[in-house]
Order: sequence, then structure tokens, then C-alpha cells
Amino acid sequence: KCLLWYKGDPDKDLLEISEEEQKEFWEIATNAKKALDKLSTPDKYNYLCAGNRTPHLHFYIIPRYKEKRVLGGIEFKDVDFGDFPKSSNEVDEGILFKIRDEIKNAF
Repeated sequence: KCLLWYKGDPDKDLLEISEEEQKEFWEIATNAKKALDKLSTPDKYNYLCAGNRTPHLHFYIIPRYKEKRVLGGIEFKDVDFGDFPKSSNEVDEGILFKIRDEIKNAF
């Protein structure tokens, strides 16, 4: 999953930020999705903007896979495909940084 974090007022939610901030936020989200498309060719995406545990505007882009995928030498299997994603893959920090850098390079 990819996490976008809003750096502005922590008390505002997605519909309370300014029109300009919304435009920038969606532009970043769109570019992040395009980067994920290049890296992992998911079958679909789920999007989540909740703020329950962390009361600050943040937005998840969650690639979903019908079949297992290999990314950065790690096999990902989406055992919850077709349902709300409940499980996660434990990934070495070095692999996470590699994936992060590939997303950054795609911008």
C-alpha cells in the first residue's frame, strides 16, 4: 500500500482542505497510482481515507492482486482479494525503501 500524508492542519479532513490543496492532493495521488501501475500491475485498487487511529488526514492507495506478484524480490499474495484488505505482508525495511525510491523516481 502507498500512504499519502497531508502536511497541513491536522484537524482538517479531506473535504475541509482548500480547493487548491485538494487539487494538489489528487494530483499526487494520481501520480502515485501511475507509479504503482508501473511497479506492480495490480488488478484493481482500494482507496482508504479514514483517520480513526491517526487523527490526521492521510490516504491509502492499496494495490490488489488476483494472483501472487513478485516485487523487489518479495512474493506478495493478496489473500483478501475481493474483500476489505485485512492481512499484510511483512517486508524487510530495505525492500520498502527500494519500493519507495522507485515510486519517487516515477514522479
